[in-house]
Amino acid sequence: TIAVVLPLPNEKPKLLLSYEYRYPVGRFLLSPIAGLLDPEDSECDDPLRSGAVREIFEETGIKVSENDKITILNPCAFSTPGMTDESNAFLSADITIPDTSMINQTGAVGSELFNGFELVSVDEAKEIYRSGKDKYGNTFSLATWAVLGWFVMQNT
Repeated sequence: TIAVVLPLPNEKPKLLLSYEYRYPVGRFLLSPIAGLLDPEDSECDDPLRSGAVREIFEETGIKVSENDKITILNPCAFSTPGMTDESNAFLSADITIPDTSMINQTGAVGSELFNGFELVSVDEAKEIYRSGKDKYGNTFSLATWAVLGWFVMQNT
């Protein structure tokens, strides 16, 4: 799960979130950039960074450069130590792009379905975080909540 922050020219940094179709609830929900580690990621020196770079490109069309900063926030977070619970690594990525025209969702893989992006300001993130709902009145995942909170904390 990656908090993608875009320090756009002449603007304060924005958090890049997407609307991804979530099959269990049957609708598009506000989501951070995220995905699974692929087998080839485990062959890299830094599997989390490798997976993050690939997922960012697949889900946004943004190519991470060597000058962009990727930071591991938590290598293995989990909601409870139950038998079937997932664990997630949380990362942040500060990525410099000239403008938002390059952002696209054409790299979706398999059953991934997307329906647009949200570039969220700190004030917007605070309101979404506080209300627990997006602009359409939908609730969102714990991962989205965590990324919003981290973004607010880093930018206030």
